[in-house]
Amino acid sequence: RAEHFTVGIVGYTNAGKSTLFNALTRGGAFAADKLFATLMTRVERWNIGGANGVMLSDTVGFIRDLPHHLVASFRATLEDAVHAHALLIVLDASDRTAPMQLETVREVLDEVGANTQPRILLLNKMDRIAAMPADERASLRTLAEWQEREPGAIAISALDGYGFEDLRARVRSLQT
Repeated sequence: RAEHFTVGIVGYTNAGKSTLFNALTRGGAFAADKLFATLMTRVERWNIGGANGVMLSDTVGFIRDLPHHLVASFRATLEDAVHAHALLIVLDASDRTAPMQLETVREVLDEVGANTQPRILLLNKMDRIAAMPADERASLRTLAEWQEREPGAIAISALDGYGFEDLRARVRSLQT
């Protein structure tokens, strides 16, 4: 931490954290459409442009009502998030339960002591939302609603790279 600016990727299980990690780094993280695909933290260098790099960590996903003894056992896995200079909260914006998931992530971060560093909310899966039929999209918060409730949130797609330049610029701004 003293030698490198560190950024932790955190979020609800199946939000696209490992997919994002692989897209931003050399990859290597197991990414699958299933609960707890990531069970260990992985750290790689992420080039954020302008000859700047950060150490990026991919962490285990959170779930609602995780028993306290499991939170304790995940605490070691979340040490990178606790000690990171900044956190990227990845949220599956295509999920109707996204507001509850965000609340859960914030509660877990507070519980493990990852509550002093800047947090950047990433509204992931914009590609999936764009492909949804209008009636399915109607049940989701719109991007404007998210950004009104969460100023500074960045819309991204971990699959196609949408929003990555905004994300890089925001992380670069935190390094100064």
